[in-house]
Amino acid sequence: VIMARISPDGEQVAYVRAADFFPASLWVVQRDGSGARELMSAADLNAAAAVDGALGNIPYQVEWVPGRANLLAVGTRPVFEGPGLMLNEDLILIDTLTAARTNLLAPGMGGMFVFSPDGAQIALVKTEQIDLVNTDGSNRRSGVLTFPFVLTYSEYAYYAEPVWAADGSFLRVAIPPAKSLDEPDQPARLWQIPTDGSAAVQIGSVLTAPLTSPVFSPDLNRLAYLTDPTPGSGLLDLYISA
Repeated sequence: VIMARISPDGEQVAYVRAADFFPASLWVVQRDGSGARELMSAADLNAAAAVDGALGNIPYQVEWVPGRANLLAVGTRPVFEGPGLMLNEDLILIDTLTAARTNLLAPGMGGMFVFSPDGAQIALVKTEQIDLVNTDGSNRRSGVLTFPFVLTYSEYAYYAEPVWAADGSFLRVAIPPAKSLDEPDQPARLWQIPTDGSAAVQIGSVLTAPLTSPVFSPDLNRLAYLTDPTPGSGLLDLYISA
């Protein structure tokens, strides 16, 4: 088992099985360990997206949809012979009682997904923008926030981590500078994204240690971040602010 997710009502556990990381399959089991059943086989996952040079696909995101005890959301990624990480940016919904699958967002149409607290909306995080969409696929709001590609100086792309307000009326997200190692004096920018179609608003900025990003508290009232007071020392300071 390489990942496991407990359903909102605590009655089911979704998990990924793999003998050695790849190939993998997606399963669900009752909380007492009974009734294990396969939701997506390795063949099902490999058929989710075709990527040149890939060995196949595995789940990358597995999340229960809030407020929907039997609805599971899955995003996949291709696996290659060498290092690196790319996402298929797809979104598959699975009814864990019937195993019925809905391909809500085709490869490239999704992103890292973050559901609103009531499960009605999804933030779709891409490498240079954030989109919003209703959980039934309607009311797509593309590019509610756009930003430059953030270099990680490694074999994977940066995906921001927005946090929803409790009532689902807005999100907040921190976007690091595009080139934090080359331009260490550039701050991370803090944004508020309304869901009513109005424009995103920058609500602040903070200078952080390179290759780090501020983190919002769950109630969105506080921020935690790291600074690098003595570059090259390897010692970072941790701050909490409003």
